[in-house]
Parts: sequence; structure tokens; C-alpha cells
Amino acid sequence: TSADRPFTESERNFLAQIRDWGKKIILVVNKVDILASDAEREQVIAFVTNSARNLIGDVQAVFAVSAKLAKEAKAGNPRVWPSSGFESLEQFIYDTLDDDGRFRLKLLNPLGVGHKLVKKQLDQVETDLDSLQEDRQLLHDIEGQMNYYSDDMQRNFKARLSEIDNLLYEMEARGNDFFDEMIRIARIPDLIRAKNIEKSFEAEVVADTPQQIERRVSELVDWMVEQDLRQWTAVADHLAKRKDEHKHRIVGEGGPREGTLAYDRQRLVDSIGAATRRAVATYDKEQEAEQIAEAARNAVVSTGLAGVGVGVGVAIAIAAHVVWIDVTGILAGVAAATLGLLILPARRRKAKQELAEKLAELRDKLMSSLGEQFDREMRRGTQRIEDTISPFGRFVRAEHDKITQQQVVLAELEAHIIGLQAQLKSERLFA
Repeated sequence: TSADRPFTESERNFLAQIRDWGKKIILVVNKVDILASDAEREQVIAFVTNSARNLIGDVQAVFAVSAKLAKEAKAGNPRVWPSSGFESLEQFIYDTLDDDGRFRLKLLNPLGVGHKLVKKQLDQVETDLDSLQEDRQLLHDIEGQMNYYSDDMQRNFKARLSEIDNLLYEMEARGNDFFDEMIRIARIPDLIRAKNIEKSFEAEVVADTPQQIERRVSELVDWMVEQDLRQWTAVADHLAKRKDEHKHRIVGEGGPREGTLAYDRQRLVDSIGAATRRAVATYDKEQEAEQIAEAARNAVVSTGLAGVGVGVGVAIAIAAHVVWIDVTGILAGVAAATLGLLILPARRRKAKQELAEKLAELRDKLMSSLGEQFDREMRRGTQRIEDTISPFGRFVRAEHDKITQQQVVLAELEAHIIGLQAQLKSERLFA
């Protein structure tokens, strides 16, 4: 640099480029002859020295010289030689660049460059490992969230199944009330009208239970699809923020596909809906109503009030006629006692038992079918998320192993370089 323009921007940029390369730096301030006093000279030297040290750290030496005075001294005016400052500069060069010094500098120079490169790589390795640690934490968080998601889904699924289960229990309770009301002596005239009993059973007991179950199952399907879609999309979007940083290095591809989601939703609805409809369809309303009406008629016929071979309708008519027309006769009393105390209560209990068994079978089929579908879809959803994560997870593991190994090698190399530098600085190379 020079006294008239000390430490210019271009000089600053030059020093900034070489400051980390392990070079030994000395500063030469030229044109000090233009400074009017020693105070000005010391001020300029202090400014240059402080500026350089703030930028690059240690400065080995600072020399204030005047090339003009040195040239004048060489031209025949040796009196100005001491004022030129070149004497101390030349002496420093001679002392530093002897055989031992030159060889030392020749070795230290590439070691300094190598150390700079190694430090740069180590800094990059640490940055990469920090980034990969965030990736590993992300994958760990996703794994934990998936466990919570599975627990929440299981709990909510059981609650929704309970709603469907309650519909069947309510239907069973209505059936028991129906049997208590219908299968008794006072309702024998109604038992004759089998079709009416069937319609009453369908209207009062079955009611809209199948439609309610269909509706609840449809809501269950929508809920499962929505939760699965939300979880998968959230994970995929969360991963996308990190994957974009390494996109050009990842082998494999994962992420939500709108078409696939639409297809999966329809497949899920069809699969669960079909299984549910099959379970519900096993409970034939007309057949069950006919069987219950027939059981009621058989209770009347089995009293013995009608002869063998008489049709069911005729037997019910005869029994009803005998009971309700000849109310004052002994036969009517016997018939009433038999119907009320023995046969009808037994048939009523049997009807309740049969209804409970039918609904239990329906409940088992329905719950089993829905449970299997739920477990299957949970496995598929988990597998889909794992498939989405797996390319990124493999990338993170592979990069972490590779960069960790690089860090070990670079650390060993840096230690070796530092050792060589210390040895070169502390020992005399030539005797």
C-alpha cells in the first residue's frame, strides 16, 4: 500500500481473498517521504496495521519505506538510504529467506493451502450433518406422529362402531317389546292376521335401522378416507419442504397423486360398503317377519285346540273362536290357562332368543367386516406413508453414513497437517 492512499478497497479485497489460505503476510507502506512529520507517519502505519489485523488477524511485520529515497540512494546519495526504510526490509528478507527459511516457506505454503481446503470441507461437512440431523429428527417425528395417529384412529373407530352397535341393540329392545305386546292371549285375534303382524314387525322393530346403519357406515367410510388423506398429505407436504433441498440427489419419487387418491377413495367406499351391505343383507326383513309370525301361529296350534292336519290359518281361527266365543266354558278356561301360562310365554321367550341370536350374528358379521376393512386400510395407509418416506429415509441414512466417514477422514488429515506445520515451525531444517 502507499502513504497517499493507505489500505485501498482493492488491497482490502486482495487480503480478504488470501487471509484464510495460511499465508504469512507482511505489509509495506510506500511513499512515506510525502508525510511531513513522524507523527503523520506513525498515524498512517497504525491505520494500515490496525485495518489489516481487523481483516486478516495476525500480521507478521509492517515496513514503512520510500522507493523514491531508495532509488536516490542507489543513484549516488547514500545519506538518504537509512531514511528510505529499505535497509530493515532487506534485512528481514535476507533473514527470512535463507536456505532454511525458503525451504520452510516452500513446505508451509502448500500445507497452508491444504489446511484451508480441509477446513473448508470440514465446515461444509458440519453444515451437511446439521442439515441431515434435522432430516433425521423429521423422520423420527413422523414415526412418532404415526403412532399417535394409529392410536387416535383406533379409539375413534371403536366409538363409531359403538354407534352402529347401539342401533342393533335398540332394534333388539324394540323387538322384545313387540313380542311382549303381541305374543299374549289378548292379541290372539291379531295373530290370525299374519300379514298385518309382518307389517307391524317391519314398521315397529326393523323400522329404518338398515338405512341408519348404511348412513353410519357411509359416514365411517368418509371419516376414514378423510383422516387417511389428511395424514398422508400432511406427511408428504412436510417431507416436500426438506426433499426439495436434496431433490436432484434422491433416487425414487413419492408424494400425493390426486388421481390415485380419487381411485383409492372409490375403492375403499366400494370395498367397505359392499361388505357392510352383505352383512346387512343377511338379515332378511321379510323372512324374519314371516318366521316370527309363523312362530306365533305355531304357539296357537300347539295348544291342541285344533286337530292334526288342519291348516295353520284354520287352526288359529278355531283356537281364537273357541277361546273368545265360549268365554264362559271350561274349555275356554283350560285353553286360556294353557296359552297364557305355558305355550305363549315359552314361544315369547323363544322369539326373543331367536331375535337376539339373529342380531348377534348380524352384529358379529358387521363388526368383523368393518374391523377387517379398517385394519386393512390402516395397514395400507401406513404402508403408503412408509413408501412415501422410504426414498427420503434411505437418502438421509446413506448421506449421513457417507458424510460421517468423510468427517473422520478430514479430521485425521487436518490433525496431520497441523502436526507438520508445527514441526516445520519449531525445528531447523538444515544444520
